[in-house]
Amino acid sequence: MAFNSSIFFFCFFIVCIFYYLLSHKKQNYLLLAFSYLAYGYFDYRFLILFLISTTIDFWAAIKIENSADRTQKKFWLLSSISLNLIILGFFKYMNFFIDSLYFFGISIEKKPEIIKLILPLGISFYTFQAIAYVVDVYREQIKAVKNYFTFSLFLSFFPQLVAGPIERADKLIPQLENKRSITINHFKIGTWLILWGLFKKIFVADNLASYTHWSLGAEKIGAQSFLDAWLSAFAFAIRLYCDFSGYSDMARGLSMYLGIEISKNFKFPYFAQDPYEFWQRWHITLGSWFRDYFYYPLRKLFKNKKYSHLILCLTFVTIGLWHGPHIKFILWGLVWFLGMILYSSFIVKIFSYIKIKTIRRLFLHLYIVIIAFTAGVFFISFNFENALFTLKKMWSIDSSLYSARTWIDFKTVSYFSFLLICVDFFSFYKNEEEYFPKLLNGKCIVLFYILLIALLLTSSVSGTQEFIYFQF
Repeated sequence: MAFNSSIFFFCFFIVCIFYYLLSHKKQNYLLLAFSYLAYGYFDYRFLILFLISTTIDFWAAIKIENSADRTQKKFWLLSSISLNLIILGFFKYMNFFIDSLYFFGISIEKKPEIIKLILPLGISFYTFQAIAYVVDVYREQIKAVKNYFTFSLFLSFFPQLVAGPIERADKLIPQLENKRSITINHFKIGTWLILWGLFKKIFVADNLASYTHWSLGAEKIGAQSFLDAWLSAFAFAIRLYCDFSGYSDMARGLSMYLGIEISKNFKFPYFAQDPYEFWQRWHITLGSWFRDYFYYPLRKLFKNKKYSHLILCLTFVTIGLWHGPHIKFILWGLVWFLGMILYSSFIVKIFSYIKIKTIRRLFLHLYIVIIAFTAGVFFISFNFENALFTLKKMWSIDSSLYSARTWIDFKTVSYFSFLLICVDFFSFYKNEEEYFPKLLNGKCIVLFYILLIALLLTSSVSGTQEFIYFQF
């Protein structure tokens, strides 16, 4: 069940009625049942695989904690991680090599028969959440959960199961184990996050989807001019941000209604001043996962500084592969890696000569925008040829400046993104994500909510559009 569907909200409303009437233990059973129902609604076969992963990690963590010998602990840790990665690799990366050849336009005389697999929703998210849990038990940072139902709810908690955030056990499990209290503030912030997330997804992201696909993601049609290319890159950057952060906002808002607080996954990333800060603001839980469970362990293993760039490169290549078994995601990761190296080696030194702080900050923001837009071209492009075509339009002085539809598209993109930019700008300026619901009290916030609902109802997109990150 997708968050932006009417059937989900109807079911969630019914669940809330019973939830508020039940004891803590029965609340957990209800949440677990609804989480499985919501996940199985996509495809009941996903539940079988999910239960297998849940059982493996539940017992592995207990075995790790109960083993007195370090070798045994390591055996259960590696067994759990290996099984998780084998399952993930089998379903997600089996056809990677052949698809990569086709992405680069390399044809083969006869494509071999391969198994066509349905990618289980959220497998990359819950696999990484499970691995983090087992590793934390091994590191003795947390205790293994002895209640199978509590652990199952930790992995399957419906607001964040399909597209994150990737929760840490020390944050979510105590909230599941202990009695929860729900205050009026939970409802106020929860309502804001749900409505604002729906606005981002339905009004902004879905309305920009057809435009970005025409220019960046189409098989044969591409941006026709310099301004078309940059406007398309801007539109996709806004669309991707709104689609994913919209889901994350709704996940947090729904959890608030249940008295549970999950992690923020986005914090105004396009206002960052360097690539490192960007990744502290963009998909925060994924970035922190790779930092703690991939990058730092490799740095500890290879302490010589000459390996630092190689490890950083490997990290971003792996982040790209986490998104999907396609060369375009590897290239997307490499663009960010090169952006970081360029920043630390040259940009930061060059911009240090700009003494006026405001101008320096402006140029740093511009640098982030250029990296994000360039990386985004690879992320959305249909194939490698299309990506190069768009990048040539963006960076070639021979490209025509504008086309017949540039001005019309500019007005369209501006209309759908204007309110978002205003709200995010003022919230970033005040350094508070929930700034607007606190600023607009009483009648003002009600009027703002009415405006959001009116814009949602007048959205030109029909039907329920899938979230982009459902495919990862």
